[in-house]
Amino acid sequence: MDLFINGHNVNEIKEVQYIMVHLERNVWGTKIKIKIDIGRGVELESKITDSKGEEIALVSEVDYLNDLHRFGWKYEHSQATTSPNGMPVIKQLYQRI
Repeated sequence: MDLFINGHNVNEIKEVQYIMVHLERNVWGTKIKIKIDIGRGVELESKITDSKGEEIALVSEVDYLNDLHRFGWKYEHSQATTSPNGMPVIKQLYQRI
């Protein structure tokens, strides 16, 4: 399966071998805000979709780990930081399998 972000198939971009995922929960802790850095200064406010463009709902960070693995990306490591508004952010590095 391919990884579609905002309707674009990231797996088709051969130069992209690593992606950095920024996961931030909202103030109420009910939804995850996702940004994906694919390099070259491109950071996407992201919606993960299937090949039909249907959004894949992500409830937890584990959902994200499982889906990215299924789409051909291997988890490498994480780093915890804080956003400018003080919310915790988890940065996860993935490598193309």
